[in-house]
Amino acid sequence: MKASPVSNLDMEKKMDKFILAEQSNVKCKSAISIHNQGNAFSELYELADPYLLIYQSNYVSTQTLFMLGPSSCFVSTYLLGDYIKRVPHKHNYFEIMIVLSGQVTQVIENTEIVYKAGDACILNKNIRHFERFDSIFEVVYIELSDKLLDQILVEGMPSLHKKEYETALEPFCHLKRLNEKKKYYDAKEYIDFHPITKDGKENSLDILLPFLNDLAIDAMENKIGSSFFAIAMIARILYGLGCTEHFEQRYVSVADNKEEEILGRIIALMENGSSKADREDIAQELHYNADYLNRIVKKYTGKTLGELSRFLSVAKARERILSETTPISQIVQEMGFSNRTFFYKLFKSQYGTTPNECRENRK
Repeated sequence: MKASPVSNLDMEKKMDKFILAEQSNVKCKSAISIHNQGNAFSELYELADPYLLIYQSNYVSTQTLFMLGPSSCFVSTYLLGDYIKRVPHKHNYFEIMIVLSGQVTQVIENTEIVYKAGDACILNKNIRHFERFDSIFEVVYIELSDKLLDQILVEGMPSLHKKEYETALEPFCHLKRLNEKKKYYDAKEYIDFHPITKDGKENSLDILLPFLNDLAIDAMENKIGSSFFAIAMIARILYGLGCTEHFEQRYVSVADNKEEEILGRIIALMENGSSKADREDIAQELHYNADYLNRIVKKYTGKTLGELSRFLSVAKARERILSETTPISQIVQEMGFSNRTFFYKLFKSQYGTTPNECRENRK
């Protein structure tokens, strides 16, 4: 089945927009930042926007990538020979993948799954995965932050046909409930959606295409009220995927790894107010040898316990810098850094910008 989220003309309009943006010196950027890049155990994709729409196509020798979001405008076209092989990675957001044509191979926690045209899946945040780009395909990804998914699941509920809406959104509510039950880290579970054939025809993808099309065009034009419109379109895409009349659902749970569970407990201790605790404190709290814990952290993150502690502290400080008006110097002090110069050096290394620039550039 050959399909596209937008017509060829729409894609040409997109390309024209990006070309004009470059000619006008309008900055194009991606809303995704990558941490621990190249580390197969700990590469992490972080989403700065509430949502991001990604269109990716692979034809013979050329791959095209579009990213569109509230503050993101990014396009890339390159030869597959120039493309760097991807390593397994995780997200701090939910990822929905919808295959429009051809097929895509996802390697999810070391297991290969082939998704064909019309197939879709939603990956939880803690799933380690990567895609193989070894076939012809068109695919759309919708990246969703925790906050936006909550908003859709709670505020997007219509007063009429509420029961029908709740039933359709159950897969996404299921993932949220699982994550809330987990004490140390998000549940390793993903959900597959396979189109249902009726009367010899499979038209499930046609249910989603109008909403994908509208979402792409609106994100491209970025007019007043676009963010509200985008949320509505994403809610309808989720509803379409969750309708058992159109898609068969398969819940897949990935077995927990003991070392990853320990790592999750270490991170939880650090994030819940103990990020400055030394390795002996953490070892005593978890009842494990400090050297053993350090080896686990090094294996999965490439950092020592101390480096991970500082990394999380800087990340927490960045969140406060972006969300508060508290003076940066006060935040630095409250996060336990006695040397402000050292903190600024860590921040610059971690995010490629200074704390002051980070606050000035916030939306």
